Amino acid sequence: MAKTRQSRRVSKKAGIMAGALSRDIVEGIPASILVFDKGMRLISANKNFYTKTGKSRKDVMGKTVYRVFYPILDARRMGLVDKIKDVFNTGEPSRGDRLSYRSNLFFYKVNPIRDETNEVKNVMLVMEDITEVTKLEQEIIEANKKLMDANKKLKELDKMKDEFLSTVSHELKTPLTPIKTYLELILDEDIGKINEEQRKGLEISLRRAEHLKRLIDDIVDVSRMESKKMKFYMENIDLRNIIENAVRDMKLLANEKQIKILENLPTRPVYVKADEIRMAQVFSNLIDNSIKFSANGGKITINVKKERGNLSVNISDTGPGIPKKHHKKIFEKFYQVDSSTSRAFGGTGLGLPICKSIIEKHGGDIWVESKVGEGSTLHFTLPAI
Repeated sequence: MAKTRQSRRVSKKAGIMAGALSRDIVEGIPASILVFDKGMRLISANKNFYTKTGKSRKDVMGKTVYRVFYPILDARRMGLVDKIKDVFNTGEPSRGDRLSYRSNLFFYKVNPIRDETNEVKNVMLVMEDITEVTKLEQEIIEANKKLMDANKKLKELDKMKDEFLSTVSHELKTPLTPIKTYLELILDEDIGKINEEQRKGLEISLRRAEHLKRLIDDIVDVSRMESKKMKFYMENIDLRNIIENAVRDMKLLANEKQIKILENLPTRPVYVKADEIRMAQVFSNLIDNSIKFSANGGKITINVKKERGNLSVNISDTGPGIPKKHHKKIFEKFYQVDSSTSRAFGGTGLGLPICKSIIEKHGGDIWVESKVGEGSTLHFTLPAI
């Protein structure tokens, strides 16, 4: 008997503690919780409800749904009364809905509370304040709309820029092509003999025409690069042919400054899967850059070797060198190590960024090693095949 009484006391104490814990949990929930009986009268409400409404227990306890929310909310007009009735009649939870209450917005739902016989004896109304969340949602929607509008305008501007660059490049290249062709015809003496002084002048004019063409191409390529419209036509090519052609094209410019270009190339073909035109552009830009910044009588060395499944290419010059703090920045668009020096040598700061983009599209990497007063070496790698 003593054990039975003790067991009952323990069970009763546990029940009291469980009840207290349940009440604490309900009171701590950041939502209004109200319980109504079958007569639609309030039999329980948590602290959150009283805080939100400003009402007291004696104002609402035992009152009908309509009186609980009056005059702040018309429960009938809002459909709240009907939802509570439906839950009593069907035994199914109501679909969640929203209602405005004291300038706040709430999400509410009605759930059945069943007794031990599974009959619906009460219903529980849960109201969660979603005012701030809704405001935030609206702000996000408005911000997203503004972003979409801005993005649309940017696309329109980008299209206009592409059309402008396409038109300008066409208009500039159209007269430039026959100018170059005519200069080459004169230099080849296909239309008559020329003296040495005339040849020097014509060679300068041809170099300037070629420089202008490269400049136009660079501007268009940067636009394509940014809009991801730069196209690549991959094929298996012997990199030695690309290098030899680029050196030959740059010979005239190098000779003007008495610069020697040395090629240390493998005796056997070195194949890569690449876009031939874009790869030729890389070597032309890099060699042109080395010539530009090398003093008269300097030397440029091109080395190619295969290592660990890659082709390693480096182009060294005897120029003034680049301070270490500029090593990564020279691959940024329009960046000039020294704007006054760069202006003296010409250039837009587009060549290296374009080379970087092309090489990376081929699965390679590019970087520079340089010390002031000791020249520079541009390295890049390409996957070998």
